[in-house]
Amino acid sequence: MPIECRKLKFLNLGGSKVSILNLGMTPHLEELNLSGCNKFVELHMPIECPKLKFLNLKGSKVSILNLGMTPHLKELDLEGCYYLQEIHAPMGCLKNLVYFNFNGCSRFKRFAVYKKNEVHDVVRLSLFAESLDRCPLHPESNLPKFQFYCNYWEPLPSSSGNIEKLISFGLCACTNLESFSTSICGLQHLRELTLIGSIPEVPNDLYQLQSLEMLRLWMKEIKHLPDNICMLKRLKSLDLNDCRSLQVIPNSICKMECLNKLNIGGAGIRHLPYNIFQWKGLCITGTRGQLESCGFTNLIFGLEGWYVQL
Repeated sequence: MPIECRKLKFLNLGGSKVSILNLGMTPHLEELNLSGCNKFVELHMPIECPKLKFLNLKGSKVSILNLGMTPHLKELDLEGCYYLQEIHAPMGCLKNLVYFNFNGCSRFKRFAVYKKNEVHDVVRLSLFAESLDRCPLHPESNLPKFQFYCNYWEPLPSSSGNIEKLISFGLCACTNLESFSTSICGLQHLRELTLIGSIPEVPNDLYQLQSLEMLRLWMKEIKHLPDNICMLKRLKSLDLNDCRSLQVIPNSICKMECLNKLNIGGAGIRHLPYNIFQWKGLCITGTRGQLESCGFTNLIFGLEGWYVQL
């Protein structure tokens, strides 16, 4: 665009052979469709695009995207952006986002965001990690490699900045576990967290999630829980299903005053801290063999299997 197009509000270039686009010439653009532009590599935004609300880059080859220039974005489609490695997203720049399609990128096989204006809805995150042998974009990297299925729920209105944090630890399959831990444990107002799959260790900074009430760790490779897990003062439910390599629960768990449900079914746990027998109101679920090896005798069989009520 050799001249500025101040009146242009809607631009549809879907399926075209355009490779670079400068939005500095379209200051009032509201909708931009570049879906199917498999030659497209760069979206240049020299100035803020305050009116841009709908952006579709589906199937493009863009590698870097600056969302700090689109503060009022409502819908963003990045499905199949296989080459996308970095998104610059300052805290709060995606506060108006109601639709986000990130499926099929190198790091995220699925990335779904659900924002609903419901009174009883809470901030929730579910992450399933699948181990990869190599990163398609960095085949020589020595970092652990994972692809994630991510589901995130957040009530409206909200400006937590959590989506920005979730995409801040990189977009290729190479995963720095320390950065991953920092991103997850920096989420605001998180009430429910589910981590599933082959991640080898529990995030060390879980204690920072002070709003957390339900924690599911279905992680077959973890061998220990951090001692500071006792600092989750509001945690009511701890589910360790399928933690087959986990054999010991730290003694500090007995300091969690709000905890009323503990599931050890499928875990490698055969012994529990001695002080847990003095815990009133705690329901422990597991296999019959597990509970008996932990010293429990008054077992009950219910809808969720064998359990004991302290």
